[in-house]
Amino acid sequence: LFRSNNAEIGGDTIPAAEYPAFLRELESIRSNGFAANFEGTEEGVSALGIALHNRHRHVVGALSVATPATRFRKVFDAGLVGALRETSRQLEIDIAANPADAE
Repeated sequence: LFRSNNAEIGGDTIPAAEYPAFLRELESIRSNGFAANFEGTEEGVSALGIALHNRHRHVVGALSVATPATRFRKVFDAGLVGALRETSRQLEIDIAANPADAE
């Protein structure tokens, strides 16, 4: 994705020297079960996101919460990760119950 011609055109490439760190970050996200964005997309905005899975454990969507960067730590410390995990668990139950769920 970050090495493709389209990424080059969009200016989203990762230099070869930084690619191992990028892969480590992805592994950390998989391990933690969530990803954080600290003003990486929009100045002054931080966010936390979690993947949503179907009954086959395939990723079918995502849930994220964004907040002004100045308030992110307070929201995070107040239990944001737990709240996102519980909400995603409930959504995944609904997704799994959907008969239109693709294999």
